[in-house]
Amino acid sequence: MIDLNNLDYNQLRELGQQVAQQLADAEKQEIKRAGEQIEQIAESLNMSVSELLNATGLLTQKVKKQSGAAATKGQARYRNPANRSETWTGRGRKPFWVAKYLEEGGALDALRIAE
Repeated sequence: MIDLNNLDYNQLRELGQQVAQQLADAEKQEIKRAGEQIEQIAESLNMSVSELLNATGLLTQKVKKQSGAAATKGQARYRNPANRSETWTGRGRKPFWVAKYLEEGGALDALRIAE
């Protein structure tokens, strides 16, 4: 067991970075194990993983939409109340509908998608 009280600032930062890396590695391993389990279940049912997820309803339209280039853009955090299909991640240039809403006195938090 490490006595954190005996570590200086730099040692604590280094330890924090090591912990963050270890957590990231552990998460990747857990995801890999979960994927393997899902593949085994699908195989035992003579189905593909996507067929299994579709059959169970776990593969929603939201997940389907996030495939390909859209998945790299990030998760939408804001939605246009006038056109619910228009969303924005909050990164990059503000879309026209966000800028217009703010110019009209609206608050950005009012556009936030509830999580």
